[in-house]
Amino acid sequence: LKAAVNQFIESTAEKSEESNIGITAFNDTVVSTVGLGNVKVQKDTLEAAVNKLTYSGGTSPAKGLEEAKELLDA
Repeated sequence: LKAAVNQFIESTAEKSEESNIGITAFNDTVVSTVGLGNVKVQKDTLEAAVNKLTYSGGTSPAKGLEEAKELLDA
């Protein structure tokens, strides 16, 4: 899964340089976030965040979606 996400980041950085991407990771709480920003500028930060992801706890999609909405509204 990490490889697929990193490929998406790479592809977007190459083909859609003006796009913005952010990352919200969650389990039973929001555990990490990379703010929404230009994919070309923060490509390395995004990929590093993806590579650090681990799984634990339950899954609460509502918490992740709430955080993602806050990023989009900012």
